Amino acid sequence: MRWSPGGSSNNVEDRRGSSGVGMAPVGIGGTIILIVLSLVFGRDFVGGSGVDTGGPQTTANGEVAPVSQSPAEAREVQFVSFVIELRDRFGAPGDFAQAYVITHELGHHVQHLLGTDAKVRAAQEQNPRDANALSVALELQADCYSGVWANHSQQILDPGDIDEGLNAAAAVGDDRIQKAETGHVNTDTFTHGSAAQRSSWFKRGYSSGNVKDCDTFSNL
Repeated sequence: MRWSPGGSSNNVEDRRGSSGVGMAPVGIGGTIILIVLSLVFGRDFVGGSGVDTGGPQTTANGEVAPVSQSPAEAREVQFVSFVIELRDRFGAPGDFAQAYVITHELGHHVQHLLGTDAKVRAAQEQNPRDANALSVALELQADCYSGVWANHSQQILDPGDIDEGLNAAAAVGDDRIQKAETGHVNTDTFTHGSAAQRSSWFKRGYSSGNVKDCDTFSNL
C-alpha cells in the first residue's frame, strides 16, 4: 500500500510522548488505538479529554477507577485492540488489512450520519427475533463501504492489497472466530456475518465503488 508521510486528517491529533496532569505517556501501540478512537468518536482520547472528568478517576484507596465509557465506545476499544492481534492470531498481515479494519469502522460512522444504525436499533427492538440478522446486515454494509473506499483509493494500492483486505474481512467472520475459540460454529448466533459474506460484500463495494450497491438489508 503506497502512501507518503505529510498528508493527514484534520480529525486526528497526534500527541505521542505528551502527558497531561495525572496521565502517563503511552506507547505507540496505545497511541494508535487512541488516535483511531478519536477519529471514530470525534473526541480527543489521545489527550485524555475522552474521559468526562478531564482525567482519570481514582477510588478511595488510590487505585485508578475504570474509564467512563458508553457501550459503543467499549466495543470500539475491543475492536481496535483486535486489529493489533489481527496479523498473528488470524493470519491477516499487511498494512491494507489494518486499513480495512479502520475503514470498516468509518463505514459505521457513515451509517450513523445516515441514520442507518438508529433504524436498525429500532427494528431490533420491534422484532427481537431478527436482531442478529439485522446486526449482520449492518456489519456487512460497513464491509461494503470499506470496499467502496478501496475502489476510490486505487492510486495508493499495491498488487496484493485487495487480497489482504479480503483475507482480513474473512479472518473476522463469525464462523472463523467461533471455530477458533470454541471449535464449533453456530450460525444462529452470528452478529457480523460469515467469512464468505464479509469478503464478498467488501469485494462488491470494491468492484462497484458505489455505496448504492451496499444494500445488505433488502433480502431480510
